[in-house]
Amino acid sequence: MYGNYGFDAPEALKSVLEGFSIHPGDRGEVVVLLLLCLARDLAVKRAPSDSRIVTVSQFMENLLKDNALKTHKPSVWTERTRDETFQMNFGDSWIHCTHFIKVHEHKLINRKYLWALMFRAAGIICGNGQAGVDVIIPYLYKCKVLRRLCVGSILIQVKNDRKFTGVPDEDLFLRMDPQGLGMFDVGEQPVPVIRILFALAAAPSSLTYMKPSKSASTFTSYDFWCAGINPDVLVPVTLGKLSTWAALLQASRPWQAVYTGEKEESTLKRSSNPGAGTNNAHWAKWVSFGAAEDIQDDFEETSDCST
Repeated sequence: MYGNYGFDAPEALKSVLEGFSIHPGDRGEVVVLLLLCLARDLAVKRAPSDSRIVTVSQFMENLLKDNALKTHKPSVWTERTRDETFQMNFGDSWIHCTHFIKVHEHKLINRKYLWALMFRAAGIICGNGQAGVDVIIPYLYKCKVLRRLCVGSILIQVKNDRKFTGVPDEDLFLRMDPQGLGMFDVGEQPVPVIRILFALAAAPSSLTYMKPSKSASTFTSYDFWCAGINPDVLVPVTLGKLSTWAALLQASRPWQAVYTGEKEESTLKRSSNPGAGTNNAHWAKWVSFGAAEDIQDDFEETSDCST
């Protein structure tokens, strides 16, 4: 999608979500999937060789704008990995993910299956109700030969609610425990993972790398909290396309489409569904919060995703 064909991927996805009965995901997962695909394509385009396989480090450099990326020490570490860096672990680890498959069962979050999916260059969209993680991209740890015990993962959770701000919630990372999710079988040596939390509706935008924990763990992880959609934090997002990305976020909140229309019409629709949202129109007919406690939707369409 980053070839010389003039293809506008965000605009194309926007037209699909607005014009067809395509489910956009419950929390903005489809928007994040596009970001991931664009980052991978950009990494391939910028790679020094013609290979479609890129390092995990190259992929991440084309996803997140983090000047210190290569020097980060693990957020969660073991005694063996405490002093390692991102580049040491992922500079010669490899990724090849061109699309995503929606899976039905939670137990597919295991290297037995992730290894097989790598033959298809596929990542996974987790099954409905999967706790802690929404999207997974498998990678090969420090080798180019498909071996199950060399498979690691980028674990991604997506939130599209202003409740989640630029201030990281450490509890959300605790739920993205690769061992608790069943990624590694008992007795297997776990390889490092990357965990990313996308708080899409946060404003202002920011990128936070989670500092190393105070005590050792049983696995190694590099953790990122990405707040908002803005060129300052996301490489695939360009300044001229902020309004398109904002519209994609709005399309990822399908329940709001019910209340579109002129102000009077929208207010009437909301008052017919009392207590269902934070907009005052859901409450005004039967309770008053007062001007000081005036409340609005936690996500409002804007031409700038950072405001």
